[in-house]
Amino acid sequence: GELEEEFTAQSGRTFFAGERDALKALIEQAESLLDDDQKLQVFIEQLVSIIDENESGTKILIFTEYRATQAYVQTALEQRFGDNCVELIHGGQSHDERRAAIERFEDTAQFLVSTEAGGEGINLQRRCYIMVNYDLPWNPMRLVQRIGRLYRYGQKKRVIVFNMHAPETIDAEVVGIMYERLAQVARDMAT
Repeated sequence: GELEEEFTAQSGRTFFAGERDALKALIEQAESLLDDDQKLQVFIEQLVSIIDENESGTKILIFTEYRATQAYVQTALEQRFGDNCVELIHGGQSHDERRAAIERFEDTAQFLVSTEAGGEGINLQRRCYIMVNYDLPWNPMRLVQRIGRLYRYGQKKRVIVFNMHAPETIDAEVVGIMYERLAQVARDMAT
């Protein structure tokens, strides 16, 4: 998703007449919905805030599919928990930038918000045991790879994973498809 977003932004191409006007209207409509984003409200108030109340400063790894969603979640977390509480990992960073973000997360930041770029090759089990999939991937193997960032040798706590989805939306359909695929993988492995 991140590569697709970057390609589309860089190409500047239009696919049909009036596309820009149609997109502008859709963007305005979507922006009006941000004032009442139930998914974000539940995420902040009924998940993250409760975790923080029970164990202040608990580190949480959060996955999103797109950088725009990543920035949206970052802004909401910083508004609620203060500046510099969030570190980011995304595909536009060098390995050194990612490494520095991980070090800051493990040292001082409470949240690490990552696109799929952080789904492989990073180890966070020393200081983090809670993960939130703010956006769910279509491919269940990507979900397993994400969990593997915390569920590794050296993890001293039970890994807890929350999957955010809004009922009666495409999110719910993605969850249904993902669970069907996971069940099929389990059946295939059992035979």
